[in-house]
Amino acid sequence: MVAGDFTLIRDLDVLKDMFTMKLRYVPNAYIYKFRKVLKEGEAFFIKNPNLAKMDEGKFQLTDQMQKLTFTRETTVAPCLDFSGSINGFAFIDYHPIIVGTVPLNISLDVIGLVVAIGERNKMRLQIQDVNGSQLDVNLWGDYCYKLNDYIQKNPNILRIIIILQFAKINLWQGYVNTYYDVSKFIIITDIDEIKVFKKNLNQDGPHENSSSTFSYMKSNRSSDKDDFVLNHELKTIADIFEPIEIKKYVIVATIKGILQHTPWHYPTCTNCNTKAVPKNPSNEPSLTGSLKNETYECRNPKCTKTETLTVPRFMIPVRIQDHTGSMTLTMFEQDAKKLLKIYAKDLVAKTAKLGFCTNAYPSDINVLKDMKLAFIVSVSKYNVQRNTNQYTISRISDDEILIEELEKKFVVAEDAKSMIM
Repeated sequence: MVAGDFTLIRDLDVLKDMFTMKLRYVPNAYIYKFRKVLKEGEAFFIKNPNLAKMDEGKFQLTDQMQKLTFTRETTVAPCLDFSGSINGFAFIDYHPIIVGTVPLNISLDVIGLVVAIGERNKMRLQIQDVNGSQLDVNLWGDYCYKLNDYIQKNPNILRIIIILQFAKINLWQGYVNTYYDVSKFIIITDIDEIKVFKKNLNQDGPHENSSSTFSYMKSNRSSDKDDFVLNHELKTIADIFEPIEIKKYVIVATIKGILQHTPWHYPTCTNCNTKAVPKNPSNEPSLTGSLKNETYECRNPKCTKTETLTVPRFMIPVRIQDHTGSMTLTMFEQDAKKLLKIYAKDLVAKTAKLGFCTNAYPSDINVLKDMKLAFIVSVSKYNVQRNTNQYTISRISDDEILIEELEKKFVVAEDAKSMIM
């Protein structure tokens, strides 16, 4: 097919019905009909698509005012001679972002050297361009996990260069944010754009064998000391066994076991990270460990998707005990991952690979048994109204010094009570 036989994106015309396009990247939102044919990163000829108007004012991935839709007449064929940009990056200077002159409803691409890293569950970064300008970036969900994994697997890394494609600006907070699961996040690879950036960076900046170019920012989150010792009341299990007041408390207890009759993970929407539900619920246990074989829907009214892909997250019911009694708490992804050293999605995949039913508890979770921990538990409105004491864990600590300090407070309190009596 010669060059004149296809239409460029800039030449799209709503008045025409018949045209052929030569494309490499197709956003996931437009490919449901051709899901098995179209693959992100591969090139295709798309013949006879239709054009629809983009919703004005809504966030857009490109600056085009028309979007492709597929009809019965649309055909798709592989393109083996694509000569355009592989990734289609359109990097923007930091200055227009910083001063607020960039349109808020259009996605943007940025590249930079990481110079500071903030909290680990919602990761705040500062990146720097070759001119020394710095930009704040927020990573959410799996993007955060991806960078965390990279840092853990490369503990001696001196500098990190990232690309964030299809990002969204938050004008009021002054950040560039990942946009649901649409954004593309790339960490130090051999692609041409990063090679050029590194070359320009080395001309005036630190070299690859120099000292580390990034530091960890001070977190706005309370320290363990503040959160467990100063900010919340220390209680026993007996003290909070009856859910009377909506409040958070600290308890020190030992995990004695895992409840076997309830699920240890649940599916979350990849678009908004809230719980997703099967569109056609089945009582059959999962043998594959793959949640994407079923159709799920997200019922979060703020989510942009109704039918969605899912990722498993931890929801482990742990039975704890102290010297006054025992109760059940629910441990979610962040704390479970900290203790188990693995994400729920990876443990589900590992369990399925071994040929086990993913609804059954894997032996990996047994490492939680007999752990003595400090818990911040949340007594919610739901607990009080339903009179149920299966509380949610807000935060855990396995710091032995902290736990010892909390236990000493119990001894002091008990001694004071004895003296009064």
